[in-house]
Amino acid sequence: MGRTDRVTYRLGEWQAPRRRLAVGEYVVRLEGFRSQHDDTLTVVGWNHHRLTLLVIAPETGPEVAGHVLATAADENNTDDSSQLLTARGTTAARSRTTDGAPLPA
Repeated sequence: MGRTDRVTYRLGEWQAPRRRLAVGEYVVRLEGFRSQHDDTLTVVGWNHHRLTLLVIAPETGPEVAGHVLATAADENNTDDSSQLLTARGTTAARSRTTDGAPLPA
C-alpha cells in the first residue's frame, strides 16, 4: 500500500480527532464522513489504494471477536461489516453464523 495519505471514519461514532496527524516526516489527514459504516476505518494510500479495516468493539468477548475476525479473513466470505458484526448484538444473533454454523458459546 505504501505511504498513507488519509484515514477516514464515521462522523459521530468516533471522538473528533485532529484533522491532521504527523507520522514521522509525513502528515496523514483524518476525515469523517456520515456515509461510512460505523464499524470501519478506511486507509487511503498515496497511490489511491484503499484498505477498509473492520473495527471490533473492545467490549466484544474474545470468542466472538475471534470468530468475526476468522470469518472476515476467509477468502470465500462475502459478508459486509454489519453482517459480520451481528454476533456482537443479542443472544439470538450470536446463536448462528450467516452459513448456519453455531458460534462458540
